[in-house]
Amino acid sequence: QWITSTPARADVQRLRARSCAVLTGIGTVLADDPALTVRDPRFDLGGTPPARVVLDATLRLGPDARLFATPEPVHVFTCDGDATRRARLVTAGARVESVAAGSGGVDLPAVLARLGALGMNEVLAECGPRLAGALLAAGLVDELVCYLAPKILGSGARSAFALADFAALAECPGLELVETARVGPDLRIVARPASA
Repeated sequence: QWITSTPARADVQRLRARSCAVLTGIGTVLADDPALTVRDPRFDLGGTPPARVVLDATLRLGPDARLFATPEPVHVFTCDGDATRRARLVTAGARVESVAAGSGGVDLPAVLARLGALGMNEVLAECGPRLAGALLAAGLVDELVCYLAPKILGSGARSAFALADFAALAECPGLELVETARVGPDLRIVARPASA
């Protein structure tokens, strides 16, 4: 179910359109089967559409995923050397690359360095709390764009960032607010990690 409004979701399409790549984790792909494409024609910039990037340490991505239903490139970064699973994804249209293992998955700095080497200098992470938390904890986030819907989800709602509990408030990652704006009934908050 959508939490945010149609205007907020259109704003995400705008962010995708200006990005070189949309990055997500295998957990999000398995849970949501997203296409991660720019579907709003208002944001068709006439250039190269953003590549889709999946971090999949153990190659659980299937060739029937919606990612492969459109021609935009799909890059899969893995630590798994299984030739059969790799071949199945390559046949589906993926570009599979090996990277070193990192804490709980693939080596995130290595992935971002590789994307930079491929000319992808603006990467939009649309991911679940585990990958979002790992990117933030590793200092790999330049900017956060968060949408706040006027809804109360309760104590069972999922966190946006899977991070270890902090013993003191001073240990929590700080943010510098850059912009707040209404997007339909929702609020868009743009922030940057606070400098040390």
